[in-house]
Parts: sequence; structure tokens; C-alpha cells
Amino acid sequence: MDCTKLSSERWDIEDAFNKHEDQYETCEATDDEAVTVLAGLGLDFNDGRGQPLRCTKYFCRQAEAAAKGLMGKMPDRAAANLAVWGSALEQAARVHMNKKR
Repeated sequence: MDCTKLSSERWDIEDAFNKHEDQYETCEATDDEAVTVLAGLGLDFNDGRGQPLRCTKYFCRQAEAAAKGLMGKMPDRAAANLAVWGSALEQAARVHMNKKR
């Protein structure tokens, strides 16, 4: 393709896309690298063994965008009452595992 035939509008679109992508440190990161980046933003994407969660590659950009305030927002930890929420998830996991036995 001859780049001289591209319109200035196309160049503007390309520039905007590149500027957007440059905001994300996790854009081309491996799971291990993404976990390190997210940890620096206060997010833990490790499982109980210290390995990256399987969902890391699917959610790292969204998590990074929310943590950096680029798009969306992180929930207020105090308002979310994380301890109660975590206990409820643990109880649901126990019930689920007991049903499988």
C-alpha cells in the first residue's frame, strides 16, 4: 500500500489509536509482567500459589484502566465492605465444592 495515498484523517485516527495504546503498560505484557504492573497499581492478580490468575490476560487492561483512572473507576474499598464480600465468596466456594463430592 502506498502510504502517500492515506488521508490526513486516517493519520489522525492512527495517531489517536497509538496514543491510546501507549497508556497501557500491560498491552503486550506476559501474564507475569502484567501481574507486576498491576501489583504496582495496588491490584493482586496472583492465585493462592503466587501464580498469575488465569483471567489475567483477559482483564489486565480493564483493571489497569480503572486503577489509573483512564476509564471506569475502582470501587471504594470502605463502601464495598470487602471483608464481608470475601467471606461470602469463600462460603459460596465451600458450598460449591461440597456439592461436587
